[in-house]
Amino acid sequence: MATYPYIVDNVTHPVGDDWSVVVTIKDTDGSPRNLTGWTFWVTITKDLTWDDSDAYFHKAYTATNPTSGEVTLSISADKLMIPGSYFRGIKAKSASGTRTTLVSGTFDLVSVPTKAL
Repeated sequence: MATYPYIVDNVTHPVGDDWSVVVTIKDTDGSPRNLTGWTFWVTITKDLTWDDSDAYFHKAYTATNPTSGEVTLSISADKLMIPGSYFRGIKAKSASGTRTTLVSGTFDLVSVPTKAL
């Protein structure tokens, strides 16, 4: 398995809006990693000691385009309704069973005034 960067980032996101990101995993030579058989998890929690079952949000995903190394991670707006500061993690498990943390950081859900589109 290739070594993947561990990214620490902080997200501020409006309450009641969908959240989505397309992640492309590449090998060290820059070619897309085949994600067939991989599983990804997004977990958002108030406390880093909580089990996944206690999390504000916890969901598993599979690659949307495995041979191109692409996985789409998304959370629907109805799951993002409680303003506050949370911890976020994105983890992966390869087809061979190797687990790795790809991203960790905060996820702040903020109330925003309604604006016309």
